[in-house]
Amino acid sequence: MRAPADIKIDGNAIEWNNQFQAYNRATEIFYTIANDNDNLYLVIHAIKSRIIEKMMEGGVSFTISGPNKKKAMVLFPLLSMNKARSILASAGKRLSENMSVLNKQNQPELLEKKTISQANQDLVESLKEIKLDGINIVTDTVPNVNSETPYYRFLPMRDHHYKIIGINNADNIKAMLQFDAEGNCTYELAIPIKYIGIMANDNQKIKYNITINGRGADRRPNAIIRWTFTSPRVMLDEDLEAATDLSGEYILAKKP
Repeated sequence: MRAPADIKIDGNAIEWNNQFQAYNRATEIFYTIANDNDNLYLVIHAIKSRIIEKMMEGGVSFTISGPNKKKAMVLFPLLSMNKARSILASAGKRLSENMSVLNKQNQPELLEKKTISQANQDLVESLKEIKLDGINIVTDTVPNVNSETPYYRFLPMRDHHYKIIGINNADNIKAMLQFDAEGNCTYELAIPIKYIGIMANDNQKIKYNITINGRGADRRPNAIIRWTFTSPRVMLDEDLEAATDLSGEYILAKKP
């Protein structure tokens, strides 16, 4: 699919006419993959509160591999659990059971319903980083981060070997997440095609994987996993703790 002209990566699906090319039942998201001469685009649209919560708390991993088996992975959004809960509550989302109990006990201010515009402003102010893997020519602008580094230890996939770059970067990797007026959530990502070693007029097939990560992966702080007291024990909110994913193939649209 050829991407529309003058795309702005702002978490707003207006350029896409708020229409998406596919719906995946395993991940429960609508999505579109498209390209222009320079970039590959991924747009995800979620309407279910549980899926929006999972996307914001665990982040979305987008992995692309070209015919030369060169891989590129982008992980976004990157929010601490507390910040994600606060923004979800601002947008009027009902948090999952165990998080709501925690908030009522320790953080009642997170349950105050604000407005969609406030939630979107909080996202713009809070989304500061993008995690990458497999793109050797991109410089890690936040080097030497490990699973115990303050601040970064609270972000998704903390026990990692990913590069971290700022959301405003010189590498032309762009991403944003926003709510629309109905409280649905749109994720937008642009990544230069050159990072997977092919050109738009190659007419070559690439493989992709979209993973919505479990929020408590890598022993992440504040990601409290709760179990029943029955025997056998059963994990509550398992749908938010386990990653879900989809895979497919995409042929780059040629230059017009």
